[in-house]
Amino acid sequence: MVLRAIMRATLQENVFEQIYAAILSNRIAPGTRLTLRKLAEDLNVSVQPVREAIRQLEARNFLTVQSNKQIFVNELSFEHFHQILDARILLEGYVAREASIKRSEQAIKEMEETMGRLQETQDKETILVQNRLFHRTMYKEANLPVFLELIDALWERVSPYFYMFPKDGFYLRDKLFMKNHMGILEGMRQKKPAVVYKWLKCDLMEATEVLFPSLNLKTSASNKE
Repeated sequence: MVLRAIMRATLQENVFEQIYAAILSNRIAPGTRLTLRKLAEDLNVSVQPVREAIRQLEARNFLTVQSNKQIFVNELSFEHFHQILDARILLEGYVAREASIKRSEQAIKEMEETMGRLQETQDKETILVQNRLFHRTMYKEANLPVFLELIDALWERVSPYFYMFPKDGFYLRDKLFMKNHMGILEGMRQKKPAVVYKWLKCDLMEATEVLFPSLNLKTSASNKE
């Protein structure tokens, strides 16, 4: 029997993943100014792997490196946030409808288990992680990998803002999103695309409506000033 060698993650990959995860989870907030030296000190590495990670993150539109070499975490404008919501409803709605037709019993079981974990926890970060798992488990059933890549990219753009939900806010505290998830899950069980789409759209729009007033996003015009 021939075995493949197990490749260890490189220092560069680890540095990228650390900064990437910190941005997605709002531990490094949108609009934050970064420096190579401070990041290298915090990660206890040299500047070179941090510089390469910054290059990758800029290419993926998480950061902007200005002409004077200042580095900022990108912020969404009011208009972009709403455009992303519209795009998510279109993409995720289509993929969810396809998934409801093709779904396996294993996917239903996994979604039910995720729902159980969501019901049990009060930790905001755990809720957000399990919420994404619930959605991704569903979307993967559509077997549309290009669409899934686009969904992931849009999800990443808004992810930091959803970590801004107030810790004790009613939406997460009272699990108001659970009724939408229950509707999605029931539609998946019954293989009813219209039902899944209805509850998915409610889920995306309600979360945005609750979060949006607290974000104080700039307009595109003000971002240019």
